[in-house]
Amino acid sequence: LFLREDWQDACKTLIGVIPGGSGNGLAKSISFSQTEDDETMTDIEKTTLRMIKCSSSPMDLVCVEMEQGKLYSFLSVGWGFLCDVDIESERFRWMGEFRFTVQTLLRLANLRFYRGRLSYLEAEDFKHPNKVEVFEKLKVQTEQIEIPKLSESLPPEWT
Repeated sequence: LFLREDWQDACKTLIGVIPGGSGNGLAKSISFSQTEDDETMTDIEKTTLRMIKCSSSPMDLVCVEMEQGKLYSFLSVGWGFLCDVDIESERFRWMGEFRFTVQTLLRLANLRFYRGRLSYLEAEDFKHPNKVEVFEKLKVQTEQIEIPKLSESLPPEWT
């Protein structure tokens, strides 16, 4: 939408996404803040219902500027090994999700080298978190987790 001349108007158009396939990251990220009470509904049914209700969620966007031009992304920007596996696995689509394993092994057997430079601009209203507070929160979270020994069975809530 951002490549259109009328991008400011086009971006006001609500777009619905129904999950289906191996790449449902967009559907999951835009429905993250949405909850439905009916646990018997499938993700497809929940998403369709949200579309019918014109329920929307704001999204963060990323603009990547390269020599070849600008690229806009809504979920993530990938480069290198993982992208090669994703794109090159298309020829094995008939295998289902196993295609990613096969292509990963093929790419590992024929590694490439990737060179690049990453630069970024910090948002004007961005506030750096206090590192001590962040580490204290992480410490509290990790102290609450009891990891069983290798010889012990996993707790039932883990499976």
